Amino acid sequence: MADFAAERAKIEAFVHNTCDKLGWDLYTNEEVTGLVRDGLAKNRVEYGFQACPCYSFLSYHQRDADGNFTQDPPKKNLKVNCPCEPARVLDVPGSVTYANREEMEAKTTGWPDRGTITDNPDGTVTLTSYHPGYCHCFLFTAKHGVIADGDIG
Repeated sequence: MADFAAERAKIEAFVHNTCDKLGWDLYTNEEVTGLVRDGLAKNRVEYGFQACPCYSFLSYHQRDADGNFTQDPPKKNLKVNCPCEPARVLDVPGSVTYANREEMEAKTTGWPDRGTITDNPDGTVTLTSYHPGYCHCFLFTAKHGVIADGDIG
């Protein structure tokens, strides 16, 4: 089994590399970001991948009609692998515009909450996060508070 301290060190490097690669900043509250990083490391130790500690990643897996998980043990699901798909596509940018509602629904299938959907006069739809500029877990923020619009997914 992986060692927590070693995994925590890997998460620390990952977080800083992610900020550099995606042009994000870290949320300024070290207590919050420390808890999130600990949760990511814990999930790497327990499950073998950095499942987001903020969403119950088990909820993303298929359930039968009685509500029981159909997968045991849980398998890696990229939508909840940090940085999760909602963070990469919506939250840190703040909003994202899709060509139409069908495209938006197809690209966000399985998200626990899509946020606010606005129908635009040109037929496009825009999704806006409940906390624009911050990822769901408040680990990452938009660079210098600037929220970029557009589909980066």
